[in-house]
Amino acid sequence: MKRIAVAVLISCCLWTGLSAQGAVAVSDVAVDKVLDGVRVTIACTGTPNVSSFVSSEPPAIVIDIMDAVAKLASDRIITSGHHPVSSVSVQPSEAAAGVRVTIYLKELVEHAITSENGLVVVNLSKQPVAVPVRVESSDPFANKPPLTLLVQEAEVASIVRMIARQYGLNILVTQDVKALVSVHLNNVPLRVGLEALLKAGICNMVEDRNGVIVVKPLKKAMYGETETRVFNLDYIEATDAAKAIAKMLSELGSATEGFRRVSTKGGTEERSSTLIVSDVPEALDRIAEVIAELDRPVPQISIEAKFIETTHSAEERYGIDWTTVASFSTGGMDF
Repeated sequence: MKRIAVAVLISCCLWTGLSAQGAVAVSDVAVDKVLDGVRVTIACTGTPNVSSFVSSEPPAIVIDIMDAVAKLASDRIITSGHHPVSSVSVQPSEAAAGVRVTIYLKELVEHAITSENGLVVVNLSKQPVAVPVRVESSDPFANKPPLTLLVQEAEVASIVRMIARQYGLNILVTQDVKALVSVHLNNVPLRVGLEALLKAGICNMVEDRNGVIVVKPLKKAMYGETETRVFNLDYIEATDAAKAIAKMLSELGSATEGFRRVSTKGGTEERSSTLIVSDVPEALDRIAEVIAELDRPVPQISIEAKFIETTHSAEERYGIDWTTVASFSTGGMDF
């Protein structure tokens, strides 16, 4: 019994040691003055997977390193005399289940982040950037700072959950999202970056009107997911088609009128109506059937008229028929 307990204890110790060795560790952070600005270097063991965003209040650049541990002193803060960096802190990151390095600034400036050979390098220029104006919007991605994402062979689900925590988004990830991706995005709009990440993992996201986002595999159908179809109209105007299908749209549906250019035999171009409809697949199928019935040539009645030109002489009006042949001979008149 004692031998079994000792064996289990040794196995646990070995597993803990292997896990610690496999994790990325932040070993050092340095702030240096360079010719055109300031450089912050984060030294790591292994290949760090990084996600970063900018905070306006207080001005800071936040860098989360996924699944990492810190070999520095806990809650270490490095002061800096190099403008615009005031200090750098290293703390645990709940969002990334790793380490968060926060670069506090005296003012927001242009910056770029690179990751290579275990070094995460943040180059900060002297050029200040304007604080974006906050606008009222129901879009969950509105008023969010840009995203920087530098990851290699990381799980899409883990990255999405980290971004959700960083930006305060309501995101649900289905259990069958298991793709591994390598992504390099630097300072892109949040929606653009998230869509690019999901595209790389062959996934997509479905948004509802309450701001909840569901991330799922691309080929997996989901109730409430909208699609967009373009209907090219040949015989009916887009305005009339939009009115005809208005009551068929679901609560998530919308229809937009447009035009397309069509080349003719003479080399000229004419405009033809198009209708762009976004809705759930069930509604789109019904709308497609209605548009197919409406977009047909209008039946036309063909009327042929034949004009005959005649001339009536005065004699014909009095009833003389000159078709009768009259001949005169010495014996008299023959009719």
